Amino acid sequence: MFYRPSIQASNIWRQRLLVGGVSILVGVLLVIYSGNTFVQTMLFSESTDMLEGAIDGRPVFRAPAYQPPQPPVLINNSLETLSLSAAGILVRDVETNTILYTSQAETVRSVASITKLLTALTLLDVGMDWSAEGRVVSDTGLFDNHMYAGDTYSTEDLWLAMLVASSNKAAMTLVDMVAPSREQFIARMNELAVSYGMNNSTFVEPTGLHAGNVSTPKDISVLLDMALSVPPIREGLRTTEHRIERPAKRDTHHMWNTNWLLIDWIPNNLYQVIGGKTGYIDASLYNFTARIVTIDGYILDVVVFGAPTHEARFTVARDAIMAVLGAYDWHAAAKQVTLEE
Repeated sequence: MFYRPSIQASNIWRQRLLVGGVSILVGVLLVIYSGNTFVQTMLFSESTDMLEGAIDGRPVFRAPAYQPPQPPVLINNSLETLSLSAAGILVRDVETNTILYTSQAETVRSVASITKLLTALTLLDVGMDWSAEGRVVSDTGLFDNHMYAGDTYSTEDLWLAMLVASSNKAAMTLVDMVAPSREQFIARMNELAVSYGMNNSTFVEPTGLHAGNVSTPKDISVLLDMALSVPPIREGLRTTEHRIERPAKRDTHHMWNTNWLLIDWIPNNLYQVIGGKTGYIDASLYNFTARIVTIDGYILDVVVFGAPTHEARFTVARDAIMAVLGAYDWHAAAKQVTLEE
């Protein structure tokens, strides 16, 4: 009789032979790889370029050449006939710092409460004690629906009241908490504005209620960029709502963000709002600035000066963004880089 191995035993031997063969093959490849620069070059050629020469018999690799981001490409002339109800408009591509649409972008106008972006930057520059509390100022003429003179609030509550609800009393209270004098604080505001390159801007007080706080859409785009680069400001501007305890009224006061694009009172489904700021006085009409990111990841800043109504500043911003997205192609810019390479 002849011995016939079982099927199970046969499979075990096949597995052992396969494992042994793979181990031998891996060992051979490692030996070849360690001493053969040609094999190394072939293995890495798709992701890196090899420089001439070698160190100790090994090749020197360099990373692919850096390609800076390219501005989006204008693909039609639809912006030439765009008509929007505002005294000044600007839309900027943030990644490439390219202005994509302007209308009176260098015309000087009152900025109103957009001033508070610079106030916030100056407060942080001077230095704030986040553990402190402040008593609300009693200045006459500081119109405010959110806070009452003499009430005491934490620095955080004052900060969010200023950025979320645009509280004038909160802004002035914070200034008095950190600055030796209001005059010195205002001087520092203007110094910072100049250092940012806002050469057509002047500020005479921290709230925006004075018509003497003036700037241009182009300068405000710079200010927005600076403000959103600072985490405490960015987080404040993207806070949709906030509640504070009001001792004088013995109640809890709810504040919505004044940015209607952020809280979806002006709905859209093509972009997300990163943060922004509103402003209004009679001299300026309705102002607005914001940064958005599209569903494709493109980041745009928009500035609107002098819209005729409260709602119009948001619809004008929305329509300007939509018009720019329809007139430019970001993918075409990427294709041009590839072809040039």
